[in-house]
Parts: sequence; structure tokens; C-alpha cells
Amino acid sequence: MGIKWSKEECLEALRTVASRTNGEVLSSKRYERLRDEDHPYWKTIARRCGGWKAAKDEIELEEDRSKYSRRDIIESFEEAVDDLGEGITSHEYVYWAADNEAPNLSTIVRVFGSFNGIKHKLGYKVNRLGDSANRERKIYHNQVKFCMDCIHLECKKEPEDCQYYQAYKNGETCYG
Repeated sequence: MGIKWSKEECLEALRTVASRTNGEVLSSKRYERLRDEDHPYWKTIARRCGGWKAAKDEIELEEDRSKYSRRDIIESFEEAVDDLGEGITSHEYVYWAADNEAPNLSTIVRVFGSFNGIKHKLGYKVNRLGDSANRERKIYHNQVKFCMDCIHLECKKEPEDCQYYQAYKNGETCYG
């Protein structure tokens, strides 16, 4: 049987890890990445305190949810469109944002309601799942997601020009 953590011990561990975030949002996933081995799991904290949000409220954790202004988000998105084209998909944006220290997809969704919300607001064509070109792209991006370890994500080739996509389309396994 594991360690029995008191509510006070859980809150102290949460304070310790929260102090490492510089005021940025502390999700349960982030807590798990930052916690020491001798700290309780996030689920233990949530159980002892009546939920994850309740635990953060109890230690009066102030989180800066406004790291990016609306203008910052729009400027970053327009830069992504300049790099990847108006047909940019949310999947493409995720990788672009990670490489360019830009607002992540969650931030866009929180501010604009959806990925297509920002595209619509800025006058860009909204991708529809039924578009045949988008279906091909979706297959390709599923392959990128499936083979993340073996594909260079910097690849900006169209699906028909990508050897990894062609291997996937032919039912072959990609080992990069």
C-alpha cells in the first residue's frame, strides 16, 4: 500500500511545484512533469482537496492566463499563415507553434472558441472535413502523428511528394 498523504502535505507539495511555474497555469499534466518523486500524484491531491481546481483555489494560486494578448495571438497566427499558407490546419499549427514559441492551440480555442474561429475572424478560408484535399491532408497528418518519432516534422512537402505519406498510403510501415 502506498503513502497516506494528508491534505496539508498535498497542499504543501502543490505550493512547491506551483512556485516553479512563474505564475503560468499549473495543469495536472504540468504538475506531474514538474513534481519531485517524493510528492503525491495529482489525483491524490485532487481526492484530498475535493478536486484539482479546489486544491489550487485553497492555496490561492494565482495563474497568469493572459500570457498572450488577443493581438499577440492574431499576429502569431498570421505569421503561421505566412509560413504554411491559408489552408493551415490545426494539426499543422500545433507543430508550427511549438517550433516558433507561439500561443498554443488551447490558447486560440480559449480566446476564439475554435481553430476555425480565428480563421473566420481574420477572413481565411475555413477547412471543412468533407473537402477532398483536406481528407488527403488529414490522412497525411494522421501519418505524421502516428510516425512522430521517424518523420522530420519540418517537412513542408505536399502529401503526394512525401515518401512517408506514400509509404503510409501503400500500407507500408514507416521506419524513417
